[in-house]
Amino acid sequence: MIQNNAPKLLVVVATYNGLAWIDKCLQSVLSSTIFSDILVIDNASTDTTPDYIAEKYPTVHLFRSKINLGFGAANNIGLQHAIDNDYDYVYLLNQDAWVKENTFEKMVSTHLRHPEYGILSPIQLEANEQHFDFNFGAIISQWDKETRVCENLFFNRKKEIISVQRVMAAHWLISHKCLIDVGGFSPAFYHYGEDDNYADRTWHKGFKVGIVMDAIAIHDREKRVESQKKRTHMEFTQKVSDICGFKMSTKEVLWNYSYLVLLKFFFSSKEFFYSLKYYIIFLLNISKYRKVKKESLGTGAFLNLSKTRKI
Repeated sequence: MIQNNAPKLLVVVATYNGLAWIDKCLQSVLSSTIFSDILVIDNASTDTTPDYIAEKYPTVHLFRSKINLGFGAANNIGLQHAIDNDYDYVYLLNQDAWVKENTFEKMVSTHLRHPEYGILSPIQLEANEQHFDFNFGAIISQWDKETRVCENLFFNRKKEIISVQRVMAAHWLISHKCLIDVGGFSPAFYHYGEDDNYADRTWHKGFKVGIVMDAIAIHDREKRVESQKKRTHMEFTQKVSDICGFKMSTKEVLWNYSYLVLLKFFFSSKEFFYSLKYYIIFLLNISKYRKVKKESLGTGAFLNLSKTRKI
């Protein structure tokens, strides 16, 4: 248990019309067994979310943006605040997500024993706590041959951390050292794909990404249905992530994406229309993506390291 000299923890929540979840989100943080400061960056909500937070949660630091900055840029404000104010850890928490009382305690204490990890995630469940969050479950399935997550859970093996290539940023604990070296989210992404890119950069900088096996948290989105437009947009952001990453060349990404769009032509005219639109955007911005990739290699990329220290 963490007692004296507890690490400084900042919880960052980017909001946009999050009134339906904000009480569960913020109350869970305030009920945690270890103290944390909370910074909410509101992306110009139209449903009174920031006013509600200001009135009901006066201890929460609230930043009101006049425009919707997107997920990455909003969280970068929180990451910069963490650097400027010398926090040991940042916990990125989605507005539609919440933690258990001991989630932070288990996450931080595990990292103190395993500082080679730059990013840690808890096990992410649906709101009914009967299933994995569906994206989290997909990640588990993708890496299960190597990590044996399901076996470890089924047999209750006492493995603290499972190492994975990527895990979505609804629940991320980022260490100070990782933040200093890796920096913030890439401006190549507005919404979706930025967490994959950040995880790739984290590995590239020599840190690991992992899941803490006995830490539990919630991501409440199981009833949402993805439209064709959203699916093709997410395919687009995945290709942007690939071209900004370190495992595929520009030529390989272009060939892969061209083939994907061509398949849509034969199977779904509506999906082909959306895919073609994003494909053209992709082609027009290739030089931008390559420039951003180069910039991401620098220490503290996309953040102003006005204050740094070693831990």
